[in-house]
Amino acid sequence: MGVTKPALYYHFASREELVRSLVQPLIDDVSAALAPFGDGVDARELLGAYFDATYRHRDITAMIMREPSILAVVDLAAAVAGWRQRMVALLTGPAPVLADVVRAQMAIGGLGDCTVVLPASTPPAELREAVLDAACDTLRRG
Repeated sequence: MGVTKPALYYHFASREELVRSLVQPLIDDVSAALAPFGDGVDARELLGAYFDATYRHRDITAMIMREPSILAVVDLAAAVAGWRQRMVALLTGPAPVLADVVRAQMAIGGLGDCTVVLPASTPPAELREAVLDAACDTLRRG
């Protein structure tokens, strides 16, 4: 990129501050995308909002997958765990059976994986529909 370490540290006091500045938009975006949803949520709408927010930040997620120590720097693991817990609760209701919880976890995890591991050349709208179809199939919902 042609940026030297001294130039970076002129703008950021530490590696942690630099990483936080890169990851915080992901955290803020996903949190905002999930905020409007409550009981009786349409699974496809919830998962679509999550896909859209995470897909916008797929480069950050890919960076984290390559360098997992970043999770500790910004406590992203806690944010992701919170999002997943909330989505599973919304998708399964107040008294879920284990099989429903497992399907919800698989749908959310698979969705997240697809935003990062599939080729960047995949058309986003096509990927979104395929991912949501598969996630809803996993949940056994149309």
